[in-house]
Amino acid sequence: MHPYGSIYKEYFNPANPNENRLVYDDDSCESNQFGFTIALETNIIYILVVTSWSSDETGTFSIFVSGPDNVNLTNISSPSVIEVRYSTAVQSNYSSELNTSSQTYSRDCRKSNYYYETIRMNVLETGYYALSSNSSMNTFGDIYKDDFNPMNRFENLLSQNYQSCSYQDFKFIVYLYTGTTYILVVTTSSPNMTGNFSIMTSGPNNITLNPYKQSVYISDQNNNRVVKWRKDAKEGRIVAGGNGKGEKLNQLSSPQGLIVDDVDEIYVADSGNDRVMRWCEGKEEGEIIVGGNGYGNQSNQLNRPTGLSFDDEGNLYVGDNSNHRIQKFDLIL
Repeated sequence: MHPYGSIYKEYFNPANPNENRLVYDDDSCESNQFGFTIALETNIIYILVVTSWSSDETGTFSIFVSGPDNVNLTNISSPSVIEVRYSTAVQSNYSSELNTSSQTYSRDCRKSNYYYETIRMNVLETGYYALSSNSSMNTFGDIYKDDFNPMNRFENLLSQNYQSCSYQDFKFIVYLYTGTTYILVVTTSSPNMTGNFSIMTSGPNNITLNPYKQSVYISDQNNNRVVKWRKDAKEGRIVAGGNGKGEKLNQLSSPQGLIVDDVDEIYVADSGNDRVMRWCEGKEEGEIIVGGNGYGNQSNQLNRPTGLSFDDEGNLYVGDNSNHRIQKFDLIL
C-alpha cells in the first residue's frame, strides 16, 4: 500500500491530527514510502502514526530505524475513530430548525447563503461521544474548540463528517474533554436549504447542548446595568440591573468586571456595593455570592471590586481593588 507517516510529541489526538505534529511524509523513499530524518530527545515520548495515503487501503508494513542508539517501538494502537466503541449509558437530544431567519455564512468559500445554527457543547466526563443528526434536509456538521468564527470556518476546526450516518445525516465519534467548550455548527450541504433537525448524543455522561449566540456583554457602569448585544442586533438587552443605582437585589452600583459561565449565568463585580452578584438571564433579581457586608478588609468583605476570574475547578478570584489584594473564594455553586 501507499503508507503515510506522522510523528507527534507526547500524544496523538485523532480529533485534531495537526495538534502536536512534528513531521509528516508519504513519499520521501522509493515506491511511495515515507521517511524521516529527525532529532529525537531522550525522556520524551514520541508517537508515530502510520496510516494510508488513500482511504480504505490495507496491507502490511515495516518500520526501519537507524541512529546512534536503539529506539523502542511499542504498538499502542486503538481502534480507528470510526470503529471505536463508545458508551450509550447516557443519551440526550437537541431539536431546532434552520429557517430564513437563521444566520448565514460561506461554507464553501464561494456562496455565502448557507443557513446555520451554533450549539455549545460541554461534557461532564472525558471520553468518546457519538453525535448524529436526524433531519428533513441534507445536514452538514462541524465541531470547533472554544469558538466559531464564521468569517474563517477553518479557525478552531476540530473535525467534520458528512453523510457517514445515512443519506441526509452526519455522525461524529469524537473524544471530548471536560473543562473545554465545543461548538457544533449545523448547516446544510447546499445553500438556501431550510428544515427541522435533531441532534442525538450518546456517551459515558451528559453532554449539555445549548444554543450558542455570539454575543457581547457590557458593564454599562454609569447606567448601573449589564447589557447583552447579540451579533447583528440593532439594540442591546438589559440582563442585570437597570433599575437605577442602588443596593437592592434588582440593582447595581457602578458595575465593572463580569464573567458569563457555560450556562449563561452572569457574574458581576458590583463595585459600588462592594459585592459580587450572580444573575440568571431572564430573572428580575440577582443574588449576592461574595461580599455584601459593607466595605472593609475582612475576609468576608470587599472594597471596590473590579475584576473577576474562575479557575478550572470553579473557584472564584476577585480583584479587590481598594484593598490592593486578590481574594479567592472556593467553588461557587
